Amino acid sequence: MNLFRPQTTTGYQEPLLSVEELARALQVTTGTVYRLVREDGLPGVRVGGQWRFRREELERWLDSRHRDA
Repeated sequence: MNLFRPQTTTGYQEPLLSVEELARALQVTTGTVYRLVREDGLPGVRVGGQWRFRREELERWLDSRHRDA
């Protein structure tokens, strides 16, 4: 799965996604992202009071959810 590989104009891939970027990639609301963190174990880290998400961890989490479904 390659949902989380947007590139900037320089071609550099950002290592972390914000809540807003993740919501866009998953086509859900930011509220849903926060709920997934709180209730479903969506892996993320708080940096300076804001949630950030590592692409590799998100892909593993999504793969594990897909197998459980």
